[in-house]
Amino acid sequence: MVPTFSLRVPAEASHLNTVIEKVAAFLKAEDVAERHSHRICLSLDEVLSNIIEHGAPQSLKRRDGFMEVVVAVHEDRIVTTVVDDGTSFNPLLMRDPDVSSGLDDRDIGGLGIHLIRKLSSAVRYERADGVNRLTFENAIGS
Repeated sequence: MVPTFSLRVPAEASHLNTVIEKVAAFLKAEDVAERHSHRICLSLDEVLSNIIEHGAPQSLKRRDGFMEVVVAVHEDRIVTTVVDDGTSFNPLLMRDPDVSSGLDDRDIGGLGIHLIRKLSSAVRYERADGVNRLTFENAIGS
């Protein structure tokens, strides 16, 4: 059986650190190397922050949505899935940002998914049943 962690919380900034801390504790308990745990937690920080900041339609002043994180530790990889009920958004359709330009010359946004693509061995997105589902995998060598 694959060790799995799952947590569903309101899509609010007050839950961000708790989710990341609990994922980090789970990965540590599963003897996942710190470098892999750090990559997963950094990726989660980016994804969850974007859900909190941009997940609700602009017309809503209050968001009653959720975000859920599922982490499965396989022998050769860690599979992390983030589900939210916010606005439909496929981050994989975003073009890579121009990281060669100076900070003042760059467009705002896009660095988070760029980072996740660089830190992960695979990234997938789907929208089904009214939810966004972003899955990223991190290879962890035998």
